[in-house]
Amino acid sequence: MKNINIIDLDIGNSSAVKNMLGYLGYAAEIVTEPDTNSSVNADCLILPGVGNFKSIISVLERRNWSKCIKNIDANQKFLGICVGYQILYRASSEAAGSKGLNLIESCLTKLDDIDGYTGRVPNVGWHTEVKSKREYYFTHSYGVEANTLAESDIQFDYITVGETKIVSQVKKDNYQGVQFHPEKSGTSGFEFFEEYLSDI
Repeated sequence: MKNINIIDLDIGNSSAVKNMLGYLGYAAEIVTEPDTNSSVNADCLILPGVGNFKSIISVLERRNWSKCIKNIDANQKFLGICVGYQILYRASSEAAGSKGLNLIESCLTKLDDIDGYTGRVPNVGWHTEVKSKREYYFTHSYGVEANTLAESDIQFDYITVGETKIVSQVKKDNYQGVQFHPEKSGTSGFEFFEEYLSDI
């Protein structure tokens, strides 16, 4: 049995993610704090996030999740959703002075500050990833332009808004993050979770 923990910071869609995983036959546990100050015993940690970059970083620090996420073993996996994805980066212009986990060196920028961006802010609605060809539901005001991902060991997919390529998901080692909401994306969301959890 796969041991899946969904981190609940009181600012995410933990129950919606658990329900979707349950429909697929996975029993996930919602947790609010790590097993110890720096570790967790789960095979997979999922962090759904809604809202503000600074607020989620503050709660992660206060509950000792930041250290725990950075200390996961090579055989454990981490998935961040929406703001849970954004905290993988070094920083965000949404929260000057607040540092992300810096697992990916790039920074998030408000969408309408990205050169050439002509879409709405917030970007709300359905977009199709260029590589996976799946359509997912997005709602966000900050993002990363695909051309700014400089690290060679990162795998990523992206959506196009006008002529602008916005990162939709990244993977580095055993860390993965998605800007979209798989739990709100119907069939594509189910397919995403099936694929993600298949090798745990």
